[in-house]
Amino acid sequence: MSADDQAFLDALNSVPRHVQRYSNDIANYVEDHVDRVARTLRDTLASADWIPESARPKPVARAPAPPPVTALPGGVFARVQAWVLKNKVFTTAIVAGVGASVYMVQRRKANYNKKRRAKRGTNGARLEVVVISGSMNEPLVRPPALDLERRGFIVFIVCDDVQEELRVQSEGRSDIRPLVINVSTSKLGHDGVERFAQFLQTPQHAFDTARAHYLQFTALIVIPTLTYPNSP
Repeated sequence: MSADDQAFLDALNSVPRHVQRYSNDIANYVEDHVDRVARTLRDTLASADWIPESARPKPVARAPAPPPVTALPGGVFARVQAWVLKNKVFTTAIVAGVGASVYMVQRRKANYNKKRRAKRGTNGARLEVVVISGSMNEPLVRPPALDLERRGFIVFIVCDDVQEELRVQSEGRSDIRPLVINVSTSKLGHDGVERFAQFLQTPQHAFDTARAHYLQFTALIVIPTLTYPNSP
């Protein structure tokens, strides 16, 4: 038997299966259509007034319709959402204002917590001077002096005798310096202030070949002694 004959026989064998499938499809369609027509006719006759009630067919029972979904009363969130949708422009303005306020507060807080560092020249030289009026022997003087020096300031500590001057020099830091102002008499105190003013007006050099610059007096910090009644 050739291949063509075998293919022809296979086609013949498949014909009954196709005929059966098509017959089933047609039968199902006709049955569904007849059921719909019969149901419609029965409902029509059941509701007809000209047919006696005893002769009317009973209507086909239908599945009960699902109960309507009742919306729950809106809570606080629902009321807020409805108000926001109703007042979009006003809500946008409130959100923008609150956002800007939060941003400004956070920025000011960050700037407040950030320690200020001293200005420096283009060659790295220190430019700002801070004077601390207090004895280096006091425990409240040394910590701020060291902190200011680390932040780039030149720190002068007021001394009224040789012992305090030596105490400042013993720190071994070139930018923590003694400022001798003897306040025992007004003339000596005035002379010390004049020398300091002249120092600020004198050009300074960070190193031999550096460009000259002037120092800037930035702040005066007064730290009272813990033994104030015994101080001058």
